[in-house]
Amino acid sequence: MSGFMFFYTCLLLTVLFAVMLFYICFLRKNRSLLKMKLIRTKREAIAQSRIESTQTLHSIDESDAYKTFYEYAEGKRKGTPTISEWVLLKKEIIQHNETFGKKLEELSLSEIEYQVSMLIKCQFKPKAISKLTCMSKESVTSIRRRLAKKHLNLEKATPQHWDLFVKSL
Repeated sequence: MSGFMFFYTCLLLTVLFAVMLFYICFLRKNRSLLKMKLIRTKREAIAQSRIESTQTLHSIDESDAYKTFYEYAEGKRKGTPTISEWVLLKKEIIQHNETFGKKLEELSLSEIEYQVSMLIKCQFKPKAISKLTCMSKESVTSIRRRLAKKHLNLEKATPQHWDLFVKSL
């Protein structure tokens, strides 16, 4: 009798093991499919935000405020933007994209963080941003990284994460 029970116990364990393997394979396949779906969704969202950002940028880069900042960045104007020029740029951006202003207001950014974000939205490079804000390029990079870490809740945040977020607004 004990040999008979041993046989059925081994058979039962074998079946359970096979079911577990099948379930693990099933979960891995589903996880893989979900990852692919998530990646595709992210790519579509990024593509859409780039289209929207480009449309907004085209209308912003035609504004006098943008042209003024561009001239400062290129050295065609001496000094740095005045407070009234910053206010004008902010108005232009918000006029073309209300979501941008509302979202950044919700985040309670400091003035310099807001300025850096506006310049990112206008497609200025870190070097130009550093010139326009009178900071080193490293300080601008540090602000972008810190904002991504703080507001996007990313463990390994990079400055580019913040750039993508701002451009997506």
